[in-house]
Amino acid sequence: MAWGKRLRQQLSQNYVDGIRSTFHTLLDDAVTEKIRPDNPLPSRKSGRRGRYTPKPKEAKVLATPRQALLIARNALIMRGLNEYALILTTAYTGLRIGEAAGLHRDQVSIGHDGEGPRLHSQQQSQYVDGAFTEIDNKYDSGRGLIIPFFLADLLQELMGSRPDSPWVFTAPKGGRLLRGGDWYSETFHPMVEGRAPRGVVRRARARVGVRPVLGVSGLTPHGLRHSQKAWLDEGNLPRVAVEARMGHELPGVEGTYSHVTLAMELAIADHLQALWEESLRPVVDRREFGPYPDLQPSRRKRSPRILPETS
Repeated sequence: MAWGKRLRQQLSQNYVDGIRSTFHTLLDDAVTEKIRPDNPLPSRKSGRRGRYTPKPKEAKVLATPRQALLIARNALIMRGLNEYALILTTAYTGLRIGEAAGLHRDQVSIGHDGEGPRLHSQQQSQYVDGAFTEIDNKYDSGRGLIIPFFLADLLQELMGSRPDSPWVFTAPKGGRLLRGGDWYSETFHPMVEGRAPRGVVRRARARVGVRPVLGVSGLTPHGLRHSQKAWLDEGNLPRVAVEARMGHELPGVEGTYSHVTLAMELAIADHLQALWEESLRPVVDRREFGPYPDLQPSRRKRSPRILPETS
């Protein structure tokens, strides 16, 4: 339009956009009030209509309960009971890895009182201004979660092995679990992708090898959270209970009038317990592990301290 061109010659682009937007709104109101039949000033989006092609959404790598078990077994070989329990807790609760790392032992209730064992996630471990500390859960998603009985027994065993620690999950020597980039690259990544065995080299300790779990290459800890969501959806469990477990709120009228009941929570725990028991069944004539990866040089490239997480 000639009017728009003249404005752009005299004013800044931001100022022109503001004038144009206001004028467009006034004309829309005129159409609504039937003062004029149409709005002759097209919206800025209309000029792009039909031209925008969204980028394809990258598929999230998910694990089956059996694959989650195999990753946890690699974790047990590499780092012991703590990492084994951490993997299974992430997979069967949907906790973000920072929420699991920040879980205190007094936030786990193992009682068998008819309402099921539970854990209460109220904070997450995170770096803030270069210091490792605890902050509120992402999106204020503090929540209590019912857990299957196998996981309750596992967490009870883990906490019993280190009664003086205030946390459920710890670093190898019992301190706070540091969930930085090194943990992703040096601990979680080999659990999924495997690592070659290595003898003593230049005073470096020997290490045991683990084979990669087939079918989940590229899986992240957050992928285990997404995996649990898929398992619950496959079980046709009530949406309101599933979303509450993930720390999400249902929008609109559904969110206002839907409520989580004890029966819904117990159904979730039963479903997850059944998936766990099914994952333990022996597998015959099926490849689950790939060959050892090539032995990497001992010199490693340091990864970033923090990796971003999504919802």
